[in-house]
Amino acid sequence: MPYKKRPVTQLVFFYGYIVKCSIIIVKPDILPRRSFSYFRLLLVLTNKMVADFLVSHLPDMMEYKKYFEEFLLNTIRVTNGRTITETDIVLHAGQSGDFFPHHMDEEWCKTQPFQKRIAHGTLIFTVAVGLTAAVVNQVSMTYGYDKIRFTKPVFIGDTIHVTVTIIQTKDHKKPGFGLVTELLEVYNQHKQLVMICEHILLVQKN
Repeated sequence: MPYKKRPVTQLVFFYGYIVKCSIIIVKPDILPRRSFSYFRLLLVLTNKMVADFLVSHLPDMMEYKKYFEEFLLNTIRVTNGRTITETDIVLHAGQSGDFFPHHMDEEWCKTQPFQKRIAHGTLIFTVAVGLTAAVVNQVSMTYGYDKIRFTKPVFIGDTIHVTVTIIQTKDHKKPGFGLVTELLEVYNQHKQLVMICEHILLVQKN
């Protein structure tokens, strides 16, 4: 089946609409635990529907092989941008259970120094990592993340992109593998650093 962008877009918006309505109807601080359980069940079912649809409609990701020896220090790449929306924040609140007023209550935020709702740090981390995953390296996998810092808040409507720099390569105790460390620097549209972390890859040797 040829890839069609429109149905995927419509489904994602429909998903966001369902979750936003569910949060309005089933607020965990107002209704009993059973109602909140129904809300979580709705999220699970809707997540599965979206995942099944995307697997069957989106094209395969591009794959390649880049071995440990091919990673060069100080190599830099820059990702595309991604605008953070209200729907992103609402979906992440529902999936993570983090309904703190910093993310959900516009009026409360007006009383705070930042004046408006901010995106979850974990949301920005997730989106940033996703931006770096444009292709699949068949001989590499994520080993972990270190030194994650959120240096500035990200607001609804901000656009972020990631600069990725290879900062370290070293052998691993497992024969035939090495560790490659990428520095991920996340910037907003004003070129302000909003997040930084190190991404460690376990990469097969040639």
